[in-house]
Amino acid sequence: KLNNIVLHHIAVPKDSDKDALFATLKDYIGTEVHMAINWNRRITLARHHTGTHLVIAAARKVLGQHIWQAGAQKGLARSRIDLSHYKRITQEELNEIEKLANEYVMMNIDLDINWLSRDDAEKEYGFTLYQGGVVPGSQIRVVRIPGIDVQACAGTHLDRTGEVGPIKINKTERVQDGVERIDFSAGLAAIDSIQVDKEILRESAGIFSVTNEQLPKTCDRFFSEWKAQKNEIAKLQKEIANLKVSTLADNAIEINGLKVLKEIIDGDIKELQKIATDFTDNDKADVVFIGNNDGKIVGAATKDCGIQVNGIIKEAASLLGGGGGGRPNLAQGAGPNADKMPEALDLAIELLNKN
Repeated sequence: KLNNIVLHHIAVPKDSDKDALFATLKDYIGTEVHMAINWNRRITLARHHTGTHLVIAAARKVLGQHIWQAGAQKGLARSRIDLSHYKRITQEELNEIEKLANEYVMMNIDLDINWLSRDDAEKEYGFTLYQGGVVPGSQIRVVRIPGIDVQACAGTHLDRTGEVGPIKINKTERVQDGVERIDFSAGLAAIDSIQVDKEILRESAGIFSVTNEQLPKTCDRFFSEWKAQKNEIAKLQKEIANLKVSTLADNAIEINGLKVLKEIIDGDIKELQKIATDFTDNDKADVVFIGNNDGKIVGAATKDCGIQVNGIIKEAASLLGGGGGGRPNLAQGAGPNADKMPEALDLAIELLNKN
């Protein structure tokens, strides 16, 4: 702005015809331009902008005077503020910040917005003016909420704090060491966020056929039961694996002086690994090759038998249309051609015979 005339700087691409562009622009000199502000968008951004100052002030009151704005972004549905803080903000502190920010709103304080010389502003308010960063120019715009907050700020603001409407803190997260991010919504955006949360709560309570108040205890009960059942399933799987091991022991054969087991069994990859290592770790077999009907194959060998199963499993898994690998004494593989598992295990035995 120069002498009450708003000037716009136009970025011109390097390969553009500047003379032609200037000739076109000259045609518009003196043209009357009619513009309109998108008021709903403007008032929403203003609520979030003034709301940012209130949330920062509330955070400083609750967490301590060391709080400093490390960044901010204003949006239509929600905004965020990054604050310097040495530890995670607790839920209790977050609730207190939200409550205090809303108290500032209800106080309906008039904002005091003035242009001051940089020297006068710094002398009056100190360097806390520059919460959002040092602004350029010898004259700076100072936004003051008396008794609450003061900052050098060029953003769109409201006339009074009461115009912000409700402030709802949505979440907080640690964005980097020493910086906490507060995500919040203000005005109608806060109402929208509250209604979304209420709908999620209503649907969740509906799934369990309980009231909203009963939902936490119900979730806790279901989780505890699920955890107990998961442990019981793990216990039963271990027992099943032990039973399978005991029945498989009689199927071991001798190859080149080594006790070898080759089997196709029902079980996932972890169960296959458990069975294989149980045999080799407890001297029930020197070498084990087992697979399942899903195209998973596992090989294991005792450390002193001189057999490296990783290379064998890699070749056997290639017959399944996949690959494999691992340690010399424990390896696994998989492939989509599960119907070729018998041939894959036979190949493993064939390769073992060549060792």
